[in-house]
Amino acid sequence: MTTMLEVAKRAGVSKATVSRVLSGNGYVSQETKDRVFQAIEESGYRPNLLARNLATKRTQTLGLVVTNTLYHGVYFSELLFHAARMTEEKGRQLILADGKHSANEEREAIQYLLDMRCDAVIIYPRFLSVEEMDEIVEKCEQPIMVLNRRPAEKQQPLRVVRS
Repeated sequence: MTTMLEVAKRAGVSKATVSRVLSGNGYVSQETKDRVFQAIEESGYRPNLLARNLATKRTQTLGLVVTNTLYHGVYFSELLFHAARMTEEKGRQLILADGKHSANEEREAIQYLLDMRCDAVIIYPRFLSVEEMDEIVEKCEQPIMVLNRRPAEKQQPLRVVRS
């Protein structure tokens, strides 16, 4: 797998210049940009997302947990369509986790997305109680949006949206 350093050598520039070209930050002449992009194309370079995520502490992902009992309904297809469209518009990816058939499986799906370090997680719980959801939200560092449940009054910040 080609590294950024190999692209830099091929283009005759520094690794920092390749980084500036890819991020769009800082000035780089058009001639240099062209050489870097040509080196990227010739080498088949793909950015190391893991390295980027570690450096930025962001994964550019949004997690969505739903139970498979919702898959067949019109609501689910609408929810999935809009969630995918909105994340794509923001240059992010949507990761779907299946909460399956029990509170334990729902909890595991939520924990999986949190372990994946999704930047935020949307949960449409079917089996977890309000108290269990509140406990998960309180312990979590990432922002969590819980659909179809009203959280305990102590949860802050709270915005209830009714359609």
